[in-house]
Amino acid sequence: MDYVFSHESKDSSAVVSFEGEFNIYSATELKNKFTELLDLHEQLIINLNNVTSIDTAGIQVLIFLKKESESHKKKLILQSHNLVVLRFFDLYGLVGFFADKIAISKETKEKFKFSYGTKLHPDRIVNEKK
Repeated sequence: MDYVFSHESKDSSAVVSFEGEFNIYSATELKNKFTELLDLHEQLIINLNNVTSIDTAGIQVLIFLKKESESHKKKLILQSHNLVVLRFFDLYGLVGFFADKIAISKETKEKFKFSYGTKLHPDRIVNEKK
């Protein structure tokens, strides 16, 4: 397990900074940490900018967290998606499922199809502000 996990509580939110691998080797431990924070807060914000690798197990944890948050009328926000995460979101058509705003450059946007789910949420893919 090669990652760094830290969080900060702000009002009713937990803001998580995560750096490293989000894969089969870290997924169970991370799921437990994320779930604990979701239990204690109304909103869980996860910064994905420093994810160095992600696999299907990591994606499954994010899907679980989304469903868990919705079932308890809480909110999960994924932010600062990097290219590693965006590749999986594009591959599995998860942009519409998570429905978070994704700020990327025009050049980066051209590397992805974003063919699933963005028709429901066309405003979710926005040009990155410089």
